Amino acid sequence: MTFTEGAALPTSLWVAYHAMYQVARVEERETVLIHQASSSVGQMMIQLAINRGARVLATASTTSKREFIRNKFGIPSNYILAIDEPLFRRKLYELTDGQGVDVVIGSLASPSYFDFSECLSHCGRIVDISLEVPRGSANAIPRKQVKSMSHTSFNVSDILQRKPDFVHRCFKKAVKCYLEENIKPPQPLRTFQAGDVEEAFRSFRDPERAGKRVVELTEGTAFDVDCVTKPLYTFPANASYIIAGGLGGLGRSFARWMASRGARYPILLSTSSKMTGSWNLHRALPEDLDFFVLLASLNGIFGSRAQANYAAGNTFKDALAHYRLARGQKAVSIDLGLMVAEGVVAESEFLLASMRRIGHLMEIAQEELIALIDYYCNPNLPLLSVDDAQVLVGIEMPCAVMAKGIDLHHSIRRPIFSHLFRMGTPGSSGDPNRTNAVDMDLPATLKAAPSQDEAATLVSEWASAKVGQVLGLPASDIEPSKPIHTYGIDSLVAVDLKNWFEREIGASLTVFDLMGNAPLRQLSALAALNS
Repeated sequence: MTFTEGAALPTSLWVAYHAMYQVARVEERETVLIHQASSSVGQMMIQLAINRGARVLATASTTSKREFIRNKFGIPSNYILAIDEPLFRRKLYELTDGQGVDVVIGSLASPSYFDFSECLSHCGRIVDISLEVPRGSANAIPRKQVKSMSHTSFNVSDILQRKPDFVHRCFKKAVKCYLEENIKPPQPLRTFQAGDVEEAFRSFRDPERAGKRVVELTEGTAFDVDCVTKPLYTFPANASYIIAGGLGGLGRSFARWMASRGARYPILLSTSSKMTGSWNLHRALPEDLDFFVLLASLNGIFGSRAQANYAAGNTFKDALAHYRLARGQKAVSIDLGLMVAEGVVAESEFLLASMRRIGHLMEIAQEELIALIDYYCNPNLPLLSVDDAQVLVGIEMPCAVMAKGIDLHHSIRRPIFSHLFRMGTPGSSGDPNRTNAVDMDLPATLKAAPSQDEAATLVSEWASAKVGQVLGLPASDIEPSKPIHTYGIDSLVAVDLKNWFEREIGASLTVFDLMGNAPLRQLSALAALNS
């Protein structure tokens, strides 16, 4: 699924699911009349009704829309009606052997009055999902009601505002249904750039257009916006604010920002153990703080060579945020990626270059971090849910890494991150084992090598680059004459390297081979021979 399809799906899916399954409770062999069936919600309803085993009749306002429904969903032409045709009711009763339909569903409010209750069979149901207030009595039960029927209407915006938890539960069920029943997103999708929002709204005037409009935010697109620059809040001048690690680059920038917002008594503490310092602050400070923001690192998520202690400290901060929220105390842990303006990494060219070679860390600008701090330091922000205790910032999508010609870091291929590979750009295969399209075909290159020695040299070059990328070192720093364990590679990384040899070179090596005393050059010759 593309991002465009993903944007077009949620509202249409859950509204259709709620209306069709939870309100109308459509059953097998019932007849359902879907009004305005070419709309995005209507398309979802058609698929849900068919999957439930119901018989679908539809209305559409134009010939092109009726043709779309017939071609897209295979509904017979005589089952697709125009509500303004003179013999609409007669045709409807002919299609139902004089019984009427069991369910009428859709956005039924219209400037022109139409009494859908006259189309119902006994025990029929009307479900109206209109956002606008209907005119006339189109939504009213007729005065001379002679048969059992029910009439329900619901407003999407009202439910979202008043019952967000209900909507969340309903949406989870709808997504499960979408995945299990092979439902397709609404079509066709007409996309607009962010600067063309007015044109997107004007397109609704075209009665011939079915489907969904999607506004895309494309990188590099420039458009005019009206910005409100006044802060949402200021810090009281008589309050004190503690910034642990406040003498470092990031801490000083936070102090300057807080001072610009009115803070007059910042308390800057020197750096201490992540675990001890964080826990001591939790124990010593009042329980009813305005905010408690923990800055951690993505290192706790992905890990890094020779930094187990650092990773443990970061995951402790994440756990502390969960713990505080579970106790009803404010907290959030922000796991940061690659800070390029201020901080330890920014102050070391070697470390910055090393982190950039890894590839899956997105560079975070100072203003982006301040925007996060601005949000989470708002004293009016309600207590977060435990699910929102930990925020990950700065993970580069695998497709973006591969598009830059960088081999994926071994840690990103672990199953816990498999969902990132489903968030690709259009045309991405979503396969975590896929080789970058811009890379050479390594097995084919090996076969074309004129001699075994030259093939071994090629593998040695590729393997050196891979080991360097894992370690965050230039390939020139990896000496093929040394065993790879001399670079501090452990057995877990060796498993990832073993998989790399199998996937990219087509050679089977064991972890024992990789962790032994054989130099990298000898392992490369063995891999070239076995490929």
